[in-house]
Amino acid sequence: MTSPLSQVFNFHQLELKLDQQKDPLQRLILIDKLSSFYAYTNLKRAQQLLHEKWQILQSHHHPDFLLNYHVNTAIIENQRYNFSLAERHFHKAIEIIEDRGDVKQQVEIYVDYAGTCMNLVKMEEATQFLSKSARMLKNFPDERLRARIICREGFLQLHYSNYSKAIEMLLEADKMINTLNQTLDLKDYYFLTLVHSGLGKVYEQNNDREKSVKAYLKVVGMCETIGMRTRLSWHYLNVGTAFLGLGDQEGAEPYFRKAIDITDDISQLARASAYANLGYCYFEKKKYNEALELFDRAELLYKEKSEEDYYNFSVIESWRGRLYAEIGKRKKAMEHFALAFEYADQIEDYKQLSSVSKDIATFYAEEGDFKNAYEYQLLYDKMGEKYLEQVNERKQLELEVKYEAEKKRQETEILKLEATKLQLKALRAQMNPHFMYNALNSIQNYIT
Repeated sequence: MTSPLSQVFNFHQLELKLDQQKDPLQRLILIDKLSSFYAYTNLKRAQQLLHEKWQILQSHHHPDFLLNYHVNTAIIENQRYNFSLAERHFHKAIEIIEDRGDVKQQVEIYVDYAGTCMNLVKMEEATQFLSKSARMLKNFPDERLRARIICREGFLQLHYSNYSKAIEMLLEADKMINTLNQTLDLKDYYFLTLVHSGLGKVYEQNNDREKSVKAYLKVVGMCETIGMRTRLSWHYLNVGTAFLGLGDQEGAEPYFRKAIDITDDISQLARASAYANLGYCYFEKKKYNEALELFDRAELLYKEKSEEDYYNFSVIESWRGRLYAEIGKRKKAMEHFALAFEYADQIEDYKQLSSVSKDIATFYAEEGDFKNAYEYQLLYDKMGEKYLEQVNERKQLELEVKYEAEKKRQETEILKLEATKLQLKALRAQMNPHFMYNALNSIQNYIT
C-alpha cells in the first residue's frame, strides 16, 4: 500500500503556487485540486477555497469546475453533519453529471450520495443508487468503485443489523482496496476508515471487544497519519468506548480526552458522549467532584443539540444516582434515579428502564429496605422481558424489510429478463422468413 503522505507534500506546493497566482482561471484549476484534498482533511480551508471558487465561476462559467464545486461542497457539508444541505448539492452535481459525465464519474457521485442518504436514514434511496451503480459497472468494470459500492452495501447491512452479511461485505471491500493495482489516493483511505469503523461496530455489537478495539485503533492510526481529522472526535470516542467495554479505564481515558480536545471535528454529540464517559471513568476512580462536573458538561452539550435526548439524559441521571448513593446522599440519589427512570420511560427504552430498575433495587437493598428492593427487582425482570420482546419485534421487522428488498430485487431481475426476451422476439420478427429464404436461395444459386 502506498502512503499518501507524498500527496500531502504536493498540496503544500500547490498552496505556494496559489499564493503566487493572480490569473482567475489558473487559480480555479489550483483551487479545484486543493478543495478536493481539503474536503477530507481541513474543512475550514476547503470552505474558504470553495467560496473563492464560487466567486470566480460567476464570471468564468465552466461546467466541470461547477460540478466539482457541488461535489466537494456536498462532501464537506456531509462531514459537517449538515446532511440536508449536502443532499441539495449532490442533486445539483447529479444533474450536471448525468448530462455530461461518463459512467465512472456518475457512479462515483452516486456512491458518495448513497452515504448521505444513509445519514438521512433514506435507506431505500441509498439502495437504489448503489444498485444502479453496480449495474452501470457491469459494462464498464472498475475495481476501485466496486469496492466502494460494497463498502456502502456493508453499512446498509449494518443498519439492518445483518451483521454476518455486513462483516462479509466490509472485509471484501477492504481486500479489494488493498489489492488495487494502483496507488491509493486519499479517498481510498477514507473508504478504508469507513470499512474498519464499520468492522469495529460489528465486533462491538457481537461483544467481541478486543477485535473492536483493534479495528477502531486502525481507523485512528490511518486518520492521524494522513491528516484526516474531520471525524476524529467520533473515532476517538469509539476507541475509548471499546476500551471501556473491556473494563480498561486507563486505556479509555486518553481517547475520551482526545475526543473532547480535537477542534477539527465539530460534532457536539461526540464531545458530549466523551464528557459523559470520562465522567464515568472518574466516578469509578472515586473522583466524585470531577465526575459530577463532567456529567454537567455532557448534559449541557446534549441539551444544546436536543432537548429531547432522553436516552442520554437517563444514562447521566442514573450515573449521578449511583454517585450520590456512593457518597451517602441517599435523598439526592433517589431523586436522580427517579429522573433516570422517567426519561427512559418517555421513550419506552426497556433496556435502560431495566438497568435503572436494577440500580434502584441495589440502592434499596444496601439501605436495608428489602421490600422496595424486591419490588424493583421484579420491575427489573419485567422490563428485561419487555426489552426482549422489543428486540424480537425489531428483528421481525428487519426480516420483513430484508424480504421486501430481496423480493424487489428479484422482481427487477425478472423484469430485465422479460425485457431481454421481448427485445429478442422483436429482432426475430424483423428477420422476415421470406427474406431469409430468398437470401439462402441466392447463396445456393451463387455456389451452383
